[in-house]
Amino acid sequence: MSDAPAPAARLRAALLEVGLAIGGMFVGSSLFMVASALGLVPSGSVLRWLAGPVVTLVGVLAYRAVARWVDRHESPLLGPPPRKSAPFPRTSVGVAMGLAALGIGAAIGGSFILGLGLDALGAPVEEQTGIVELVEAFRSGGDPVPLIVLSVSAVALAPLAEELLFRGFVFRRIAARGGSMPEAYALSAAAFASIHLNPAGFVIYTWLGLVFADAYRRSGRLWVAMLVHAGNNAFALALLIWS
Repeated sequence: MSDAPAPAARLRAALLEVGLAIGGMFVGSSLFMVASALGLVPSGSVLRWLAGPVVTLVGVLAYRAVARWVDRHESPLLGPPPRKSAPFPRTSVGVAMGLAALGIGAAIGGSFILGLGLDALGAPVEEQTGIVELVEAFRSGGDPVPLIVLSVSAVALAPLAEELLFRGFVFRRIAARGGSMPEAYALSAAAFASIHLNPAGFVIYTWLGLVFADAYRRSGRLWVAMLVHAGNNAFALALLIWS
């Protein structure tokens, strides 16, 4: 087994990174459910719109802790540990901002085209019922606080947490292990899409994961991926509110 070919070892290492991300999310979800059961997160509270980013950030911390242990106890089956140096060279801030603008356009445009295709196939992508009801209540003159909390969560906290986990850890660590870029793109995007628990939207979320990863790789700056993610979410939320 120790003589396994490098490609097989790289694939196992890449799948390990995905497993660490999913495991971290499981830890975060479990802690949130315990907190809810203890009454720390009241049922119906606006705090529920912060659940996703909080769970993801806990997942980041759990992933980081286990990944450090794995790197210190590296198995020959997984190949070399991730390189400590950044796997992607950094561009200038000006170029990074240009890449962010292009990324936002690609995310929105690609999602629109894929949405049309899914509609044509009879598998339209629908927004979560709770979000639709919240927006409709706001448009009918209801309390704006829940929508404000949702907006902060979707446009600021979710991009921060999800990019840290799926691009800052999964995508970067697969690439830093010497794995092929197709593996890094495909696995990180698929993992990102899977956590949204939206089978009809899996294709669109996968596309978005690929765009965010490409923004990070081309710029060498994780904040560019976060900015593209935030821009895409802001557009989607604005469209939902004012369309």
